[in-house]
Amino acid sequence: MAFQDIIQKYEGNTVLRVIVNLIPYVGGSLDVALNKWSQIKQRRIDELMGAINEELEGIQDDLINKSYLESDEFYDLVYQIVNNALANRCPETRIAYAKVVRSAVLNEETTANLEDIIRQVEGMREKDLFFLRALKSLLLSGRDLTGEALSSSITGYDSLECERMLYRFENLGLLEHPRNMMTRLGTMVFHKLPLFDKLVLYLGL
Repeated sequence: MAFQDIIQKYEGNTVLRVIVNLIPYVGGSLDVALNKWSQIKQRRIDELMGAINEELEGIQDDLINKSYLESDEFYDLVYQIVNNALANRCPETRIAYAKVVRSAVLNEETTANLEDIIRQVEGMREKDLFFLRALKSLLLSGRDLTGEALSSSITGYDSLECERMLYRFENLGLLEHPRNMMTRLGTMVFHKLPLFDKLVLYLGL
């Protein structure tokens, strides 16, 4: 799709029009003859823009902070989002980035908080999303977050690998566990932190 075609496609939405103009790839590489990689790139951009359009649907134009759309902060957010969206095959990440854009233009979160969310989403891959869903299910069932409990609720991963994933999420600031406790492998109980709920919400899991 040529640059002007993309502009026309989203010209009815102020935020989408601003974002399209900030996409560094649109003016050049998307105009070349399509090959498989450029098709993947185009699909990911379309998924991102479609998700943003869906998030902003029904929002009155006067609720959008127009001055923020012209700020360095918004430019930085969009630049990070576009690059990250193109670099990740998981569509859930583009859903999360669309929610970040909505929060930004409606002043629902500070730029600093949204940049934290972007950093978290950037590192998410299919395995991470799989385990986040499993952890959410465990929490809803009222069971403890342990490697053993997690392993028993999914297939293909033993309790040791599940516990390693729990430690990974702890390093990301999503979980925590009591210090100075001796437990056998797989039985350490983890607890969610507020960022866990926020990330799951943004990812739409």
